[in-house]
Amino acid sequence: MNQIKKWMAGALAAGLLLTFAACGGEKSPSASQPNSDPSASQSLSLSGDGGASSGSGEGVHLSNSWQTEDFVIAGFSKDGPGDFGYQARLTSEEQKQLSSLLQTDSWQEAEPVEHGLSSVLDLCDEEEKRFLSVYDGGDLGALIGLRDEESGESWLFSAPGQVLEDAKALAQPLEERAKGEQTEGTSSGSAGGTEVLFPQLLSDEVKASPLYAEALTRPSVIIFDDQPVTSRAVVDRFLQGVEEGGDGELYLYSFITLGEERSCLLIRLTSKDGKVTESLASDRSWDKGLTFDNSYTVTKIQLTEYGYLTYEGESSSEPTGYQVVNDRELFSDASQRQEMKEKYMDPIFPTALSGHWDDPADMSLLWVFEDLYYYENGGSPFDEYGTDWPVEEIVALLSRYFDGITREVILSEEMASAYDSQTDTIHYEGGRGGGPFCLRATSWETEGYLLTLHYEHYDCATGIPYENEQSLLTIRLMEDGSFRYLSNEADN
Repeated sequence: MNQIKKWMAGALAAGLLLTFAACGGEKSPSASQPNSDPSASQSLSLSGDGGASSGSGEGVHLSNSWQTEDFVIAGFSKDGPGDFGYQARLTSEEQKQLSSLLQTDSWQEAEPVEHGLSSVLDLCDEEEKRFLSVYDGGDLGALIGLRDEESGESWLFSAPGQVLEDAKALAQPLEERAKGEQTEGTSSGSAGGTEVLFPQLLSDEVKASPLYAEALTRPSVIIFDDQPVTSRAVVDRFLQGVEEGGDGELYLYSFITLGEERSCLLIRLTSKDGKVTESLASDRSWDKGLTFDNSYTVTKIQLTEYGYLTYEGESSSEPTGYQVVNDRELFSDASQRQEMKEKYMDPIFPTALSGHWDDPADMSLLWVFEDLYYYENGGSPFDEYGTDWPVEEIVALLSRYFDGITREVILSEEMASAYDSQTDTIHYEGGRGGGPFCLRATSWETEGYLLTLHYEHYDCATGIPYENEQSLLTIRLMEDGSFRYLSNEADN
Protein backbone atom coordinates (compact mmCIF):
# COMPACT_ATOMS: atom_id res chain seq x y z
CA MET A 1 0.00 0.00 0.00
CA ASN A 2 2.95 2.39 -0.55
CA GLN A 3 1.05 4.14 -3.36
CA ILE A 4 -1.89 4.73 -1.03
CA LYS A 5 0.29 6.22 1.70
CA LYS A 6 2.08 8.39 -0.84
CA TRP A 7 -1.14 9.79 -2.31
CA MET A 8 -2.92 10.27 1.02
CA ALA A 9 0.06 11.90 2.68
CA GLY A 10 0.61 14.17 -0.32
CA ALA A 11 -3.03 15.22 -0.38
CA LEU A 12 -2.99 15.99 3.33
CA ALA A 13 0.27 17.91 3.13
CA ALA A 14 -1.04 19.98 0.26
CA GLY A 15 -4.14 20.87 2.22
CA LEU A 16 -6.18 19.12 -0.47
CA LEU A 17 -5.65 21.97 -2.93
CA LEU A 18 -7.24 20.16 -5.87
CA THR A 19 -8.35 21.05 -9.40
CA PHE A 20 -11.87 20.49 -10.53
CA ALA A 21 -14.35 19.89 -13.34
CA ALA A 22 -17.98 20.85 -13.38
CA CYS A 23 -20.57 18.10 -13.21
CA GLY A 24 -21.29 16.81 -16.69
CA GLY A 25 -18.76 19.14 -18.36
CA GLU A 26 -15.23 18.94 -19.71
CA LYS A 27 -12.34 20.29 -17.69
CA SER A 28 -11.11 23.60 -19.06
CA PRO A 29 -7.41 24.17 -19.77
CA SER A 30 -7.18 26.59 -16.85
CA ALA A 31 -8.21 23.81 -14.49
CA SER A 32 -4.99 21.86 -15.04
CA GLN A 33 -2.59 21.68 -12.14
CA PRO A 34 0.40 24.01 -12.66
CA ASN A 35 2.92 21.18 -12.38
CA SER A 36 0.99 18.52 -14.31
CA ASP A 37 2.07 17.28 -17.71
CA PRO A 38 -0.45 18.55 -20.32
CA SER A 39 0.09 15.41 -22.37
CA ALA A 40 -1.07 13.33 -19.42
CA SER A 41 -4.16 15.42 -18.82
CA GLN A 42 -7.50 13.73 -19.29
CA SER A 43 -10.97 15.21 -19.06
CA LEU A 44 -13.41 13.98 -16.47
CA SER A 45 -17.17 14.22 -16.85
CA LEU A 46 -19.90 12.46 -14.98
CA SER A 47 -22.97 10.67 -16.24
CA GLY A 48 -25.82 8.77 -14.71
CA ASP A 49 -25.52 5.89 -17.15
CA GLY A 50 -26.36 2.73 -15.30
CA GLY A 51 -29.08 4.36 -13.24
CA ALA A 52 -27.02 5.55 -10.30
CA SER A 53 -28.74 8.90 -10.21
CA SER A 54 -32.02 7.16 -9.52
CA GLY A 55 -30.52 5.01 -6.79
CA SER A 56 -30.63 1.70 -8.62
CA GLY A 57 -27.06 0.94 -7.56
CA GLU A 58 -25.87 -0.28 -10.97
CA GLY A 59 -22.85 2.03 -11.06
CA VAL A 60 -21.78 5.60 -11.70
CA HIS A 61 -19.93 5.89 -15.01
CA LEU A 62 -17.31 8.55 -15.75
CA SER A 63 -16.41 9.53 -19.29
CA ASN A 64 -12.76 8.58 -18.76
CA SER A 65 -13.93 4.98 -18.06
CA TRP A 66 -14.01 5.33 -14.28
CA GLN A 67 -16.99 3.87 -12.44
CA THR A 68 -17.90 3.11 -8.84
CA GLU A 69 -17.26 -0.60 -9.30
CA ASP A 70 -13.56 0.30 -9.61
CA PHE A 71 -13.38 1.24 -5.94
CA VAL A 72 -13.21 -2.06 -4.09
CA ILE A 73 -11.01 -1.32 -1.06
CA ALA A 74 -11.84 0.95 1.88
CA GLY A 75 -8.96 2.24 3.99
CA PHE A 76 -8.81 3.63 7.51
CA SER A 77 -6.04 5.21 9.56
CA LYS A 78 -3.80 3.08 11.74
CA ASP A 79 -0.34 4.57 12.23
CA GLY A 80 -1.07 8.00 10.77
CA PRO A 81 -3.80 10.03 9.07
CA GLY A 82 -4.92 8.46 5.81
CA ASP A 83 -2.36 5.63 5.79
CA PHE A 84 -4.87 2.89 4.85
CA GLY A 85 -3.41 0.82 7.69
CA TYR A 86 -6.75 -0.92 8.14
CA GLN A 87 -8.46 -2.24 5.01
CA ALA A 88 -11.72 -3.92 4.08
CA ARG A 89 -12.98 -5.10 0.71
CA LEU A 90 -16.46 -3.95 -0.24
CA THR A 91 -19.12 -6.61 -0.66
CA SER A 92 -21.52 -6.48 -3.61
CA GLU A 93 -24.18 -4.99 -1.34
CA GLU A 94 -21.77 -2.28 -0.20
CA GLN A 95 -20.87 -1.61 -3.83
CA LYS A 96 -24.54 -0.94 -4.50
CA GLN A 97 -24.71 1.39 -1.49
CA LEU A 98 -21.71 3.28 -2.88
CA SER A 99 -23.32 3.61 -6.30
CA SER A 100 -26.51 4.84 -4.70
CA LEU A 101 -24.86 7.58 -2.64
CA LEU A 102 -22.69 8.77 -5.55
CA GLN A 103 -25.50 10.23 -7.63
CA THR A 104 -23.43 12.33 -10.01
CA ASP A 105 -26.26 14.46 -11.37
CA SER A 106 -26.34 16.22 -7.98
CA TRP A 107 -22.60 17.04 -7.93
CA GLN A 108 -21.44 20.62 -8.46
CA GLU A 109 -18.08 22.17 -9.26
CA ALA A 110 -16.24 23.10 -6.05
CA GLU A 111 -13.64 25.74 -5.30
CA PRO A 112 -10.12 24.78 -4.14
CA VAL A 113 -9.94 24.02 -0.42
CA GLU A 114 -6.78 24.67 1.58
CA HIS A 115 -7.77 23.43 5.05
CA GLY A 116 -10.57 22.08 7.20
CA LEU A 117 -11.59 18.93 5.38
CA SER A 118 -12.26 15.77 7.38
CA SER A 119 -12.26 12.48 5.51
CA VAL A 120 -15.34 10.31 6.11
CA LEU A 121 -14.73 7.55 3.56
CA ASP A 122 -11.58 6.71 1.57
CA LEU A 123 -11.54 4.16 -1.24
CA CYS A 124 -9.14 2.92 -3.90
CA ASP A 125 -9.19 0.55 -6.83
CA GLU A 126 -7.51 -2.85 -7.06
CA GLU A 127 -4.31 -1.41 -8.57
CA GLU A 128 -4.07 1.42 -5.99
CA LYS A 129 -4.05 3.99 -8.81
CA ARG A 130 -7.48 5.61 -8.50
CA PHE A 131 -8.78 7.12 -5.29
CA LEU A 132 -12.12 8.44 -4.11
CA SER A 133 -12.80 10.25 -0.84
CA VAL A 134 -15.92 11.72 0.73
CA TYR A 135 -15.11 14.69 2.98
CA ASP A 136 -16.93 16.61 5.65
CA GLY A 137 -16.13 20.19 4.66
CA GLY A 138 -17.81 21.80 7.67
CA ASP A 139 -19.62 24.89 6.42
CA LEU A 140 -18.88 23.74 2.87
CA GLY A 141 -20.94 20.58 3.39
CA ALA A 142 -20.18 17.29 1.65
CA LEU A 143 -17.25 17.19 -0.78
CA ILE A 144 -16.10 14.35 -3.04
CA GLY A 145 -12.48 14.14 -4.14
CA LEU A 146 -11.10 12.01 -7.00
CA ARG A 147 -7.46 11.47 -7.88
CA ASP A 148 -5.61 9.63 -10.64
CA GLU A 149 -2.25 8.54 -9.24
CA GLU A 150 -0.75 7.91 -12.69
CA SER A 151 -1.49 11.33 -14.16
CA GLY A 152 -1.37 13.23 -10.87
CA GLU A 153 -4.69 14.91 -11.65
CA SER A 154 -7.34 15.57 -9.00
CA TRP A 155 -10.94 16.77 -8.99
CA LEU A 156 -13.25 18.01 -6.24
CA PHE A 157 -17.05 18.28 -6.20
CA SER A 158 -19.66 19.41 -3.73
CA ALA A 159 -22.61 17.10 -3.07
CA PRO A 160 -25.88 17.16 -1.11
CA GLY A 161 -25.66 16.77 2.66
CA GLN A 162 -27.34 13.36 2.52
CA VAL A 163 -24.26 12.02 0.72
CA LEU A 164 -22.25 12.72 3.87
CA GLU A 165 -24.70 10.82 6.06
CA ASP A 166 -24.84 7.90 3.64
CA ALA A 167 -21.03 7.79 3.45
CA LYS A 168 -20.78 7.68 7.25
CA ALA A 169 -23.32 4.84 7.35
CA LEU A 170 -21.33 2.91 4.74
CA ALA A 171 -17.99 3.60 6.43
CA GLN A 172 -18.99 2.40 9.89
CA PRO A 173 -19.37 -1.35 9.20
CA LEU A 174 -16.39 -1.26 6.85
CA GLU A 175 -14.19 0.24 9.55
CA GLU A 176 -15.43 -2.23 12.16
CA ARG A 177 -14.75 -5.10 9.80
CA ALA A 178 -11.34 -3.79 8.78
CA LYS A 179 -10.13 -3.29 12.33
CA GLY A 180 -11.82 -6.41 13.63
CA GLU A 181 -10.26 -8.61 10.98
CA GLN A 182 -6.76 -7.29 11.56
CA THR A 183 -7.14 -7.68 15.31
CA GLU A 184 -8.23 -11.28 14.80
CA GLY A 185 -5.57 -11.95 12.16
CA THR A 186 -8.10 -12.18 9.35
CA SER A 187 -7.09 -9.44 6.95
CA SER A 188 -7.03 -10.34 3.28
CA GLY A 189 -3.24 -10.46 3.50
CA SER A 190 -3.15 -13.18 6.16
CA ALA A 191 -1.05 -16.26 5.48
CA GLY A 192 -4.05 -18.53 5.10
CA GLY A 193 -5.90 -16.14 2.79
CA THR A 194 -8.99 -16.20 5.01
CA GLU A 195 -10.98 -12.98 5.11
CA VAL A 196 -13.88 -12.67 7.55
CA LEU A 197 -16.42 -10.35 5.93
CA PHE A 198 -19.20 -10.67 8.50
CA PRO A 199 -17.74 -10.95 12.02
CA GLN A 200 -21.01 -9.56 13.41
CA LEU A 201 -22.65 -12.91 12.59
CA LEU A 202 -20.25 -14.78 14.89
CA SER A 203 -20.82 -15.29 18.60
CA ASP A 204 -18.13 -14.29 21.09
CA GLU A 205 -17.88 -17.96 22.02
CA VAL A 206 -16.90 -18.92 18.48
CA LYS A 207 -14.35 -16.10 18.21
CA ALA A 208 -12.73 -17.24 21.47
CA SER A 209 -12.49 -20.90 20.46
CA PRO A 210 -9.19 -22.61 19.54
CA LEU A 211 -10.77 -24.11 16.44
CA TYR A 212 -11.73 -20.67 15.10
CA ALA A 213 -8.18 -19.43 15.69
CA GLU A 214 -6.91 -22.46 13.76
CA ALA A 215 -9.27 -21.73 10.86
CA LEU A 216 -7.82 -18.23 10.49
CA THR A 217 -4.37 -19.65 9.79
CA ARG A 218 -5.57 -21.70 6.83
CA PRO A 219 -7.38 -21.04 3.54
CA SER A 220 -10.78 -21.57 5.13
CA VAL A 221 -14.49 -21.08 4.73
CA ILE A 222 -15.97 -20.41 8.17
CA ILE A 223 -19.65 -21.19 8.67
CA PHE A 224 -21.60 -20.47 11.85
CA ASP A 225 -25.05 -22.03 12.19
CA ASP A 226 -25.40 -22.36 8.41
CA GLN A 227 -24.24 -18.80 7.62
CA PRO A 228 -20.84 -18.42 5.92
CA VAL A 229 -18.95 -15.40 7.25
CA THR A 230 -15.85 -15.45 5.05
CA SER A 231 -15.12 -14.03 1.60
CA ARG A 232 -15.68 -16.18 -1.46
CA ALA A 233 -12.18 -15.28 -2.68
CA VAL A 234 -10.55 -18.27 -0.97
CA VAL A 235 -13.00 -20.63 -2.73
CA ASP A 236 -12.46 -18.97 -6.11
CA ARG A 237 -8.69 -19.32 -5.73
CA PHE A 238 -8.96 -23.01 -4.86
CA LEU A 239 -11.25 -23.80 -7.79
CA GLN A 240 -9.05 -21.84 -10.17
CA GLY A 241 -6.11 -23.94 -9.01
CA VAL A 242 -8.09 -27.12 -9.63
CA GLU A 243 -9.03 -25.95 -13.12
CA GLU A 244 -5.39 -25.16 -13.90
CA GLY A 245 -4.24 -28.57 -12.64
CA GLY A 246 -2.41 -27.18 -9.63
CA ASP A 247 -2.02 -28.03 -5.94
CA GLY A 248 -3.91 -26.48 -3.06
CA GLU A 249 -6.08 -26.89 0.01
CA LEU A 250 -9.44 -25.57 1.16
CA TYR A 251 -10.91 -26.07 4.64
CA LEU A 252 -14.59 -25.81 5.56
CA TYR A 253 -15.23 -25.18 9.26
CA SER A 254 -18.93 -25.47 10.12
CA PHE A 255 -19.55 -24.39 13.73
CA ILE A 256 -22.91 -25.61 15.00
CA THR A 257 -24.94 -24.76 18.10
CA LEU A 258 -27.97 -26.76 19.18
CA GLY A 259 -29.27 -25.62 22.54
CA GLU A 260 -26.34 -26.04 24.91
CA GLU A 261 -24.52 -28.42 22.57
CA ARG A 262 -21.51 -27.35 20.48
CA SER A 263 -20.06 -29.23 17.53
CA CYS A 264 -17.98 -28.67 14.43
CA LEU A 265 -17.81 -30.40 11.07
CA LEU A 266 -14.44 -29.93 9.37
CA ILE A 267 -13.91 -30.77 5.70
CA ARG A 268 -10.54 -30.63 3.98
CA LEU A 269 -10.44 -30.55 0.19
CA THR A 270 -6.99 -31.18 -1.26
CA SER A 271 -5.98 -30.64 -4.88
CA LYS A 272 -2.95 -32.47 -6.26
CA ASP A 273 -2.26 -31.88 -9.93
CA GLY A 274 -5.88 -30.78 -10.21
CA LYS A 275 -7.26 -34.00 -8.73
CA VAL A 276 -9.35 -33.38 -5.60
CA THR A 277 -9.77 -35.51 -2.49
CA GLU A 278 -12.03 -34.99 0.52
CA SER A 279 -11.32 -35.71 4.19
CA LEU A 280 -13.79 -35.33 7.06
CA ALA A 281 -13.48 -34.69 10.78
CA SER A 282 -16.03 -33.82 13.45
CA ASP A 283 -16.23 -33.38 17.19
CA ARG A 284 -18.66 -32.19 19.84
CA SER A 285 -16.36 -29.37 20.85
CA TRP A 286 -14.65 -26.33 19.37
CA ASP A 287 -11.14 -27.36 20.40
CA LYS A 288 -8.54 -27.64 17.68
CA GLY A 289 -6.77 -30.83 16.69
CA LEU A 290 -9.59 -32.70 14.95
CA THR A 291 -8.51 -35.95 13.33
CA PHE A 292 -9.43 -36.60 9.71
CA ASP A 293 -10.93 -39.88 8.54
CA ASN A 294 -9.96 -41.57 5.31
CA SER A 295 -9.71 -39.54 2.14
CA TYR A 296 -12.21 -39.89 -0.70
CA THR A 297 -11.87 -39.05 -4.36
CA VAL A 298 -13.91 -36.11 -5.65
CA THR A 299 -14.98 -36.54 -9.28
CA LYS A 300 -16.70 -33.20 -9.91
CA ILE A 301 -16.63 -29.88 -8.04
CA GLN A 302 -18.16 -26.47 -8.75
CA LEU A 303 -19.44 -23.28 -7.13
CA THR A 304 -23.05 -22.57 -8.10
CA GLU A 305 -24.44 -19.13 -8.82
CA TYR A 306 -26.19 -19.27 -5.44
CA GLY A 307 -22.90 -19.62 -3.56
CA TYR A 308 -22.93 -23.36 -2.87
CA LEU A 309 -19.79 -25.46 -3.21
CA THR A 310 -21.11 -28.70 -4.69
CA TYR A 311 -19.15 -31.83 -5.43
CA GLU A 312 -19.59 -35.51 -6.23
CA GLY A 313 -17.36 -38.41 -5.32
CA GLU A 314 -16.96 -41.82 -3.78
CA SER A 315 -17.95 -40.71 -0.25
CA SER A 316 -21.62 -40.40 -1.21
CA SER A 317 -23.98 -41.54 -3.95
CA GLU A 318 -25.64 -38.11 -3.87
CA PRO A 319 -24.05 -34.71 -4.61
CA THR A 320 -22.71 -32.97 -1.51
CA GLY A 321 -23.03 -29.22 -1.12
CA TYR A 322 -22.41 -26.45 1.38
CA GLN A 323 -23.24 -22.77 1.22
CA VAL A 324 -19.84 -21.05 1.24
CA VAL A 325 -20.82 -17.58 0.00
CA ASN A 326 -23.03 -15.49 2.25
CA ASP A 327 -26.21 -14.14 0.65
CA ARG A 328 -24.95 -10.65 1.51
CA GLU A 329 -22.36 -11.06 -1.24
CA LEU A 330 -25.03 -12.11 -3.73
CA PHE A 331 -28.18 -10.11 -2.98
CA SER A 332 -28.37 -6.41 -2.17
CA ASP A 333 -31.37 -7.01 0.12
CA ALA A 334 -29.96 -10.14 1.82
CA SER A 335 -30.27 -8.72 5.34
CA GLN A 336 -33.93 -7.86 4.79
CA ARG A 337 -34.59 -11.30 3.28
CA GLN A 338 -33.08 -12.91 6.36
CA GLU A 339 -35.15 -10.74 8.69
CA MET A 340 -38.37 -11.61 6.86
CA LYS A 341 -37.54 -15.32 6.94
CA GLU A 342 -36.68 -15.30 10.64
CA LYS A 343 -39.73 -13.30 11.66
CA TYR A 344 -42.46 -14.83 9.49
CA MET A 345 -41.24 -18.16 8.09
CA ASP A 346 -39.18 -19.71 10.87
CA PRO A 347 -42.01 -19.86 13.47
CA ILE A 348 -44.07 -22.28 11.34
CA PHE A 349 -41.23 -24.10 9.61
CA PRO A 350 -41.45 -26.74 8.27
CA THR A 351 -45.06 -27.99 8.67
CA ALA A 352 -47.10 -24.97 7.57
CA LEU A 353 -44.73 -24.20 4.70
CA SER A 354 -44.55 -27.71 3.26
CA GLY A 355 -48.04 -27.58 1.70
CA HIS A 356 -50.64 -25.07 0.59
CA TRP A 357 -53.69 -24.16 2.70
CA ASP A 358 -56.17 -21.37 3.36
CA ASP A 359 -57.56 -22.85 6.58
CA PRO A 360 -55.30 -23.93 9.46
CA ALA A 361 -57.61 -26.90 10.07
CA ASP A 362 -56.24 -28.37 6.83
CA MET A 363 -52.84 -28.87 8.45
CA SER A 364 -51.54 -31.23 11.09
CA LEU A 365 -51.96 -28.73 13.92
CA LEU A 366 -50.15 -30.91 16.44
CA TRP A 367 -47.04 -30.63 14.28
CA VAL A 368 -47.57 -26.88 13.83
CA PHE A 369 -47.82 -26.57 17.62
CA GLU A 370 -44.56 -28.49 17.94
CA ASP A 371 -42.86 -26.12 15.45
CA LEU A 372 -44.16 -23.00 17.23
CA TYR A 373 -43.21 -24.35 20.65
CA TYR A 374 -39.67 -25.04 19.52
CA TYR A 375 -39.43 -21.56 17.92
CA GLU A 376 -40.58 -19.78 21.07
CA ASN A 377 -38.80 -21.92 23.65
CA GLY A 378 -35.76 -23.33 21.87
CA GLY A 379 -36.68 -26.86 22.89
CA SER A 380 -39.24 -29.61 22.33
CA PRO A 381 -42.66 -29.83 24.05
CA PHE A 382 -41.65 -33.39 24.94
CA ASP A 383 -39.15 -31.86 27.37
CA GLU A 384 -41.98 -30.16 29.28
CA TYR A 385 -45.03 -32.35 28.75
CA GLY A 386 -43.61 -35.76 27.93
CA THR A 387 -45.98 -37.62 25.61
CA ASP A 388 -49.22 -36.06 26.95
CA TRP A 389 -49.74 -32.54 25.64
CA PRO A 390 -52.34 -30.24 27.27
CA VAL A 391 -55.10 -29.22 24.87
CA GLU A 392 -55.42 -25.84 26.60
CA GLU A 393 -51.76 -25.04 25.89
CA ILE A 394 -52.07 -26.17 22.28
CA VAL A 395 -55.09 -23.93 21.67
CA ALA A 396 -53.47 -20.95 23.40
CA LEU A 397 -50.23 -21.09 21.42
CA LEU A 398 -51.84 -21.72 18.02
CA SER A 399 -54.37 -18.93 18.59
CA ARG A 400 -51.55 -16.40 18.82
CA TYR A 401 -50.67 -17.16 15.20
CA PHE A 402 -53.91 -18.34 13.54
CA ASP A 403 -57.58 -17.34 13.61
CA GLY A 404 -60.34 -19.84 14.28
CA ILE A 405 -58.41 -22.19 16.58
CA THR A 406 -60.79 -23.88 19.03
CA ARG A 407 -60.83 -27.04 21.12
CA GLU A 408 -63.16 -28.59 18.55
CA VAL A 409 -60.67 -27.92 15.76
CA ILE A 410 -57.84 -29.50 17.77
CA LEU A 411 -59.95 -32.48 18.87
CA SER A 412 -60.80 -33.49 15.34
CA GLU A 413 -61.69 -37.02 14.40
CA GLU A 414 -58.02 -37.64 13.74
CA MET A 415 -57.06 -36.72 17.31
CA ALA A 416 -60.10 -38.16 19.07
CA SER A 417 -58.52 -41.53 19.78
CA ALA A 418 -55.45 -39.90 21.34
CA TYR A 419 -57.45 -37.59 23.64
CA ASP A 420 -57.69 -38.27 27.39
CA SER A 421 -60.65 -36.36 28.83
CA GLN A 422 -59.56 -36.90 32.45
CA THR A 423 -56.25 -35.09 31.95
CA ASP A 424 -57.41 -32.97 28.99
CA THR A 425 -54.33 -34.05 27.04
CA ILE A 426 -53.48 -35.56 23.68
CA HIS A 427 -51.14 -38.53 23.78
CA TYR A 428 -48.43 -38.14 21.15
CA GLU A 429 -45.15 -40.02 20.86
CA GLY A 430 -43.68 -38.16 17.88
CA GLY A 431 -42.12 -39.56 14.76
CA ARG A 432 -42.34 -37.18 11.83
CA GLY A 433 -39.41 -38.08 9.62
CA GLY A 434 -38.66 -36.27 6.37
CA GLY A 435 -35.48 -35.00 4.77
CA PRO A 436 -33.86 -31.56 4.41
CA PHE A 437 -36.26 -28.80 3.39
CA CYS A 438 -34.71 -25.49 2.35
CA LEU A 439 -36.61 -22.24 1.77
CA ARG A 440 -35.62 -18.62 1.15
CA ALA A 441 -37.63 -15.40 1.13
CA THR A 442 -37.37 -13.59 -2.19
CA SER A 443 -39.67 -10.54 -2.07
CA TRP A 444 -42.61 -9.06 -0.21
CA GLU A 445 -45.16 -6.28 -0.35
CA THR A 446 -47.53 -4.68 2.13
CA GLU A 447 -50.98 -3.33 1.31
CA GLY A 448 -52.77 -1.89 4.30
CA TYR A 449 -52.68 -4.50 7.04
CA LEU A 450 -51.83 -7.38 4.66
CA LEU A 451 -48.30 -8.60 4.11
CA THR A 452 -47.61 -10.94 1.19
CA LEU A 453 -44.30 -12.79 1.48
CA HIS A 454 -42.94 -14.62 -1.58
CA TYR A 455 -40.52 -17.50 -1.03
CA GLU A 456 -39.03 -20.42 -2.91
CA HIS A 457 -38.07 -24.02 -2.23
CA TYR A 458 -34.51 -24.81 -3.33
CA ASP A 459 -32.08 -27.69 -3.52
CA CYS A 460 -30.19 -27.81 -0.21
CA ALA A 461 -27.03 -29.03 -1.94
CA THR A 462 -26.85 -26.43 -4.72
CA GLY A 463 -29.01 -23.49 -3.61
CA ILE A 464 -30.76 -23.63 -6.99
CA PRO A 465 -34.56 -23.12 -6.78
CA TYR A 466 -36.81 -25.98 -7.86
CA GLU A 467 -38.99 -25.29 -10.86
CA ASN A 468 -42.59 -24.41 -9.96
CA GLU A 469 -41.79 -24.44 -6.23
CA GLN A 470 -42.55 -20.82 -5.42
CA SER A 471 -45.14 -19.91 -2.79
CA LEU A 472 -46.69 -16.86 -1.17
CA LEU A 473 -47.54 -16.57 2.49
CA THR A 474 -50.29 -14.07 3.37
CA ILE A 475 -50.15 -12.50 6.82
CA ARG A 476 -52.38 -10.01 8.64
CA LEU A 477 -50.40 -7.44 10.62
CA MET A 478 -51.89 -6.41 13.95
CA GLU A 479 -51.75 -2.98 15.57
CA ASP A 480 -49.92 -4.35 18.62
CA GLY A 481 -47.06 -5.66 16.46
CA SER A 482 -48.23 -9.27 16.39
CA PHE A 483 -49.51 -11.02 13.26
CA ARG A 484 -51.76 -13.85 12.07
CA TYR A 485 -51.12 -16.33 9.26
CA LEU A 486 -54.00 -16.35 6.75
CA SER A 487 -52.94 -18.66 3.92
CA ASN A 488 -50.07 -20.31 2.09
CA GLU A 489 -50.59 -20.61 -1.66
CA ALA A 490 -48.72 -21.53 -4.83
CA ASP A 491 -47.00 -18.60 -6.54
CA ASN A 492 -46.39 -20.09 -9.98
